[in-house]
Amino acid sequence: MAKVGAPEVIDLLKMARVSEIAVASTATIYSQAVGLPRNATFCFTVKADSEGVVELKVEFESSNELPSTEETVDTNYVVPDGKIDVITAQADKLVHRHPYAPASTKFGRFKITGTGLNDASTVIDRLEISYILAI
Repeated sequence: MAKVGAPEVIDLLKMARVSEIAVASTATIYSQAVGLPRNATFCFTVKADSEGVVELKVEFESSNELPSTEETVDTNYVVPDGKIDVITAQADKLVHRHPYAPASTKFGRFKITGTGLNDASTVIDRLEISYILAI
């Protein structure tokens, strides 16, 4: 039986040196890309806040290359075939944790899209990748 190491957390907001990321109305935003460790079990943590309605779609894109420009569209980054959204429709201001098995690529990043009635004041105020390595 494989042993597991201590949990590690990659805080994408701290990486970007911000406390929140705006996802106003139907905007699409991209997090910074991060290196994905091998032999790991993953969990994504997402929390939104807003003065009005929160309505978001959260996806995890992957690639074997860093993006040419961080936090923008990059054709090398895609949601792997057969993967479901991390969150299809987040409609509240609670913390959500989702287990996830990323594709076997070197890098990953979040793509977050405001949908439907998402308010112009909506922000992501928690965005983390937690993982535990099998050792």
